[in-house]
Amino acid sequence: MATYKDKYTWVPFFHELAEKLLTYKDRQEQLRELVLKSLDPSFTNHINSSSKFPPKDIDPFTVMGIINRLTLISKKTEICTVFKRIFNMSSDTPIDYEGVPQLNPQKSVYYWSDITSEEREANIQNLWKLLDAVINNKGDKEIGEIYDIVKEQKGIRFRATIALYWIKPKTYLSLDSNNRQLLNHYGIYVKNNMNYADYLNIMDELNTKMYNREVPCDNFIDFTALAYEDSGIVAEPDADVVAKAPHDGTQYFWLNDSPTLWDVDEYNVGDKQTYTAYGDKGKKRRIFKYFEKAKAGDKLICYETTPVKRVKALCEITKGLHKSKEGEVLEFVITDKVKYQVPWSELIQNEVFRNSEPGKGVQGSLFGLSYEEYQAIVEMASKEERTSSSSDSPQPDYDTYDFDKDRDKPFIDKDEFLHIVELLKRFKNIILQGAPGVGKTFLARKVAYQMMGEQNDANIAMVQFHQSYSYEDFIQGIRPTKDGFEVKNGIFYEFCQKAMAAPKEQFFFIIDEINRGNISKIFGELMMLIEPDKRKSKYAISLTYSESSDETFYVPENVYIIGCMNTADRSLAQLDYALRRRFSFYTLEPEFKQTFKDFLSEHGLHKEFINTICLRLNKVNDLIASEELLGPGKMIGHSYFTDVAHIAEADKWWQDTLDYQVLPYLRDVCFDDEGLYHQLERILTGKEE
Repeated sequence: MATYKDKYTWVPFFHELAEKLLTYKDRQEQLRELVLKSLDPSFTNHINSSSKFPPKDIDPFTVMGIINRLTLISKKTEICTVFKRIFNMSSDTPIDYEGVPQLNPQKSVYYWSDITSEEREANIQNLWKLLDAVINNKGDKEIGEIYDIVKEQKGIRFRATIALYWIKPKTYLSLDSNNRQLLNHYGIYVKNNMNYADYLNIMDELNTKMYNREVPCDNFIDFTALAYEDSGIVAEPDADVVAKAPHDGTQYFWLNDSPTLWDVDEYNVGDKQTYTAYGDKGKKRRIFKYFEKAKAGDKLICYETTPVKRVKALCEITKGLHKSKEGEVLEFVITDKVKYQVPWSELIQNEVFRNSEPGKGVQGSLFGLSYEEYQAIVEMASKEERTSSSSDSPQPDYDTYDFDKDRDKPFIDKDEFLHIVELLKRFKNIILQGAPGVGKTFLARKVAYQMMGEQNDANIAMVQFHQSYSYEDFIQGIRPTKDGFEVKNGIFYEFCQKAMAAPKEQFFFIIDEINRGNISKIFGELMMLIEPDKRKSKYAISLTYSESSDETFYVPENVYIIGCMNTADRSLAQLDYALRRRFSFYTLEPEFKQTFKDFLSEHGLHKEFINTICLRLNKVNDLIASEELLGPGKMIGHSYFTDVAHIAEADKWWQDTLDYQVLPYLRDVCFDDEGLYHQLERILTGKEE
């Protein structure tokens, strides 16, 4: 692998840029005006739009982030050329950006928008202090002090390491999500709340592994380039090839593709496809001239229509209009599956696209695009997948997750945990059932983390069913507005739309107390759509409140549903058999075994005390399970005893938990058997010992 000596031309440029920016430490308003005035507004709109009341000042890393957003190399070079001129830099403009961590293009400022202006200004000044300390080599003590302040600022955390890496990549390692994943692969675990001392230890550990040839790199830049290469997220030199300069004769087109005819997700890059120029009744398709103009080498945006309504792929025409067994067709090849499947709702917010033929709502199948319109779509589709949030604040990095390394793991055995994970992967829908307090919802989130490999709560949604919960809340319904009524999408509908935008990611919808709702009423048409083999756009159907037959909906295959069901309450209705057939069921039991005992021991409880209470709880649960009118579903769960953060006296903690949580529960379940209740009480309080 090449080293920074014969590659990575961005390194000296970024370092000099940081030095030049530092001279504006006391002239921040002047710096902001200079940058906004000198660059094309398309590069800086995110700075003004990041807050309703943008700050007058600007931090140095937000300025550097203008380059390091996920854009084409030609755009990066254009920005660097302007910076070289306005800051009178001597370094050559970079010709490559390999090994540069990329920022989300819509969330690439280093100050959070949803805080007070005073706090935001203070945060900006702290970022300047960090730059000053690093550029002027003020030592680990001073750098560490300001680093630990900055990383606690809202929206920063690991982004502080990205900033340091931009400035001095031979000294500092970026701990963005790609690097953390690769570090984890080589046995280096990055904890969530990491201070500067921890950061130094991680870099020392990686340096040692590189020195010992345990990692196929010898510097942080090569390591980062490897991490991004493995992830598939790199600067986009190939995108410049896809969108050639306008003068070379290449034409650009937009194809409306119905997923019922051709589902892009079922094909791979390199696969060829044809599209007929005539409809089912033999009539020419609308705007037929574009079918006649298209030729080999022209570029094509493939957009899937209802119900998907998203850009799916970039294609290249391999044969112009020609005769085949299907009639006259165009032939094209998929050159790239887009990183971000841009939804229609986002496309029409782009001014360039809005003025294009498809953006104006013209009816037809094939449309011509200008070079600028094509580029605008490619730019939007080049974003990282995790951009469906409407927040303008910086995108967080997510901690990696592995059951073995989780210090707050569920009490169940690893094999049992992984069995649940495998069941969810296979069936896509699972219900975790069990007695109160067995940790169903806690486990559900951990299962999601394990499947994603990271603690990404952005891809998890949770709702609790109840008797008043309805289809209108869950899927879609008519809601009042200031001007009358309109159809509003429910939480699950919106969640599925979010999942469709990122087909390579996994999304998890957790339903707590699933058996407390009217299942048939809430799920409606979803009874069919949630089946594992119906998770395709070709199975899309019209919903109850669809305004036309063209408005259809389906559940994407990257959505997993986890239901949680309390088995103690007999007043709840039985699950609909139609729904039961579509879920796998896993019963959780109270876990008063060694893992639970270790947990209590870690929080200061003595071994003898722990063994005593576990013996009592297991004895009570055995008795409850053996009772015909109670059974295993009424046992006492371990979650009653996990609130151990502030134990002052063990005996008082135990007695309070019994008096105010466990015994009231037992009195309810033993309401018609006073003798059994008192027997259970005597066991728990030690009166039978």
